[in-house]
Amino acid sequence: ANEIAEAGDKEWAKLIYKEVENSVERNSSCISPLLLIGNGACNVFGDKDWAKTIFEQIEFEAYDFDHYYDLGKSVAKSLGDKQWSEKLFKHTETLADDCYSLYSLANNICEYLEDKKWAIKLYNKAENNADSFNDWLRLANGLSSKLGDNDWARTVYTEAEALAETHREFRSLGLDVKNHLGDRDLGRACFTKALELVKTDGEEWEVESYQSEYAENFEV
Repeated sequence: ANEIAEAGDKEWAKLIYKEVENSVERNSSCISPLLLIGNGACNVFGDKDWAKTIFEQIEFEAYDFDHYYDLGKSVAKSLGDKQWSEKLFKHTETLADDCYSLYSLANNICEYLEDKKWAIKLYNKAENNADSFNDWLRLANGLSSKLGDNDWARTVYTEAEALAETHREFRSLGLDVKNHLGDRDLGRACFTKALELVKTDGEEWEVESYQSEYAENFEV
């Protein structure tokens, strides 16, 4: 339907959207398809009233973190309705029970509501629940790119570095430190560890890929 709309026949595309909407049974399994239709109603057809009706149906069926998280994001992004998205995010917070859910929600609150005080509270909770390399790395990325607190992010990247063991982890850390903090020296040091490890633990194509990435990011 999107391709048809892009080709210029929005009336036909809208009919297809409506047919799909009417075919979706209203229960907990309807969340994902209705989100796609609701976002399309707004972004493809510019029909916010239609999108709002669909999002209201989703809210009625929603019951877990992912449902409320995705709906809150769509309401904020597609409708620009901060009051409604704030209400949804508040309910989402009651369902957030691990580092991933907490920093993901904080990222959205920074991006769509620009409420740094609320986001900081969630980032602190996420930090207290972080227990893996990926937790620390992704938390640090959000602190830098969403909250804009590079000092806090640097501290969290240090925690991630302490847990890094594989060449893939040191590669990710090196690139993220360079891209988010702008710290080429620390990024280079981490990626150098990735190069050392991939030469013993990786495939030949990975070694070549890492060498190319290193040259592109740290030798320019």
